[in-house]
Amino acid sequence: MNSTQIIVGYALNAKKMRKSSHGMIFRQQTSKEIGSPVWQGGGLADILENDHKISTSCNGYPVVKFIQWNSLLSAAEHPHYDVIIHKLTEDIGIGDEVKDNDDTVMNNKILDIELYLKIHPSTVIVDPVNAVRKVTSRARTCSTLASIQANSGDKNCPFNQPKFILLYEKSSLTSSVDVLSELKKENIDFPVICKPIVACGTTNSHSMVVIVSSKDIALVDNYRPCIVQQYFNHDATLFKVYVLDEDVMIYRRKSLPNLYLHDGEPTNGHHRLRSVAFDSRYSYPTLQDFQEVIGDGKAV
Repeated sequence: MNSTQIIVGYALNAKKMRKSSHGMIFRQQTSKEIGSPVWQGGGLADILENDHKISTSCNGYPVVKFIQWNSLLSAAEHPHYDVIIHKLTEDIGIGDEVKDNDDTVMNNKILDIELYLKIHPSTVIVDPVNAVRKVTSRARTCSTLASIQANSGDKNCPFNQPKFILLYEKSSLTSSVDVLSELKKENIDFPVICKPIVACGTTNSHSMVVIVSSKDIALVDNYRPCIVQQYFNHDATLFKVYVLDEDVMIYRRKSLPNLYLHDGEPTNGHHRLRSVAFDSRYSYPTLQDFQEVIGDGKAV
C-alpha cells in the first residue's frame, strides 16, 4: 500500500449509485479530529463524487482515490486496489438461488471480484462475498444461527431465534395437512410468519404474511420456497445495529404489533385477529390491520 495514496475500487448496484437528496453532511470536528473531516451522512454516490474534497482536506493523511469497478476488464487487467468496497447483495442473492445459464451475466461481476482477490491476496474487501452469502438466504441465516446455538450450548448462547421450518417448491410437505403436521412436530404454534427464502434481489423477497390460525395455512403456498417461523411478540420494536471498527450504532425502528393468541384463538379480553400480508420495505401493519371487523366496521 502506498503511504501517500490509497486506491479503493468500488462495485455498486444502481440503487446505491443514486445520490441522496441532501448530499454529504459533515459535523463539527472535535479537538482530536482536527485535520480530518468527519462524515455524518450522505449516499455512496455523494461520497464517490466528492472524493477529491475528502482527499485534499485530510492534511497529513493519505489521499484516497476511488475507481469504479469495470466489468469489461479481466481480473488481471484491473489496477491494484488496496481496498474493494461493494454493495452487490442483490446480485449475490439472485446468483446463488438461480442457476440458469441466462442469469450467469448477473453473477459475472461477483465471480470477477473473487478471482481478482485470488490474484491479489493483499487487497482487503469490505464485506467478504462468502459472509454476505450467509444473509442473502434466510435459510442459510437461520441454519448458521442454529449451528452457533448448538455449538455454544443453550446456557452459554447469548441469543435465541424463533423455531422454523423450510418449505420448498419441490417438497414432501405439499399439502396443508403436511405443513400443519410439521409445525406441530417442531412445537411451532400460531401465529407464524412466512417469508421467502431469498432475502433480497427478487420482486417478492420482502413479501411476507403473518398467519394467525391453521385455517389460513394454505397461504404459505404463495411464498414458496419459504421459511415459516414462530411469531414472537416484541412490542412493535426492532433494533438495527451497525458496527464500524469500534463504533456501534443502534437504530430503533417500528415493527409488527404484539398478537395475543393461543391455538389461533384470541386470549381473554383481546380482539379476534385475521392473517395479514405485507411488504417489509414499507410501513408494517398495525394491530388495527390484524383485527377482524364486522359489517359496521367495528373490531370483534
